[in-house]
Amino acid sequence: MPIGLRAFVLGLFVAAPALAHAASSSALVIGINEYSAVPSLDGAANDAQDIAAALSRNGTSRVVMLTNREATKANIVNAWNTLVADAQSGDTIFVTYAGHGAQLKQLKEGDERDGLDEFWVLPGFDPKNLRETWRESVFDNELNTWFTEAGKKGVRVVLVSDSCHSGGMDRAVKGKKRFVEFGNSRVLNELLAMVSGSVGTASAVEQVPENRTPENVTMLAATAEALPVPEVVIEGQSRGALSWAFARAVEGKADRNGDGAVTRIELE
Repeated sequence: MPIGLRAFVLGLFVAAPALAHAASSSALVIGINEYSAVPSLDGAANDAQDIAAALSRNGTSRVVMLTNREATKANIVNAWNTLVADAQSGDTIFVTYAGHGAQLKQLKEGDERDGLDEFWVLPGFDPKNLRETWRESVFDNELNTWFTEAGKKGVRVVLVSDSCHSGGMDRAVKGKKRFVEFGNSRVLNELLAMVSGSVGTASAVEQVPENRTPENVTMLAATAEALPVPEVVIEGQSRGALSWAFARAVEGKADRNGDGAVTRIELE
């Protein structure tokens, strides 16, 4: 890993253990503009392409990019499992997502501070056909479970979630919103039943409570959980502001004090 990206990674973590080998990084980069049953977006695929290119240019050894129809649940799970299997203690996996986000009443009472679970909406998700498509989503609890397993190997994770309800930095500007709102309570109740396994589906989503983020994870999010996140126009392209900033940070452009490391404060 080149010094620039290594400094960026270590700058995001308060303390890094001594490395028994030359640490490397890999990435799973997801960007979805095209949806089958919810409004399309303009800039999410641009975000994925920019981040993937920035990581590749700056020493990430393996970048798996999934855009639009490629971003199925099966492909995401397979890519993640492969990256974790190949990683060693001290390595870092970047996981970035640009696309629609949504909320659902918490799957487990007391699990969420706000009483809601957040999830990524994948291209095949259809609120009018939940019985067949509800699995085309990724819940925050699932991510925490995946990341906890990576942590058991000593692998760090940097999560960049550029969607609505992702839980961090707000951008109050106009643009297409990365948010799916379910106005029909029947849809929400049906989805809750599907995910919780109470209508004869497979077992419930395995979960580590969202309010206990694994210690090996640094999360960068585009908005507070209760707010929608808009797309913006940057250099003539529709983009997510967080994705654009993250790509520039990987390139070292967020290093405001010139010390060779990009910290959380500088990125924000």
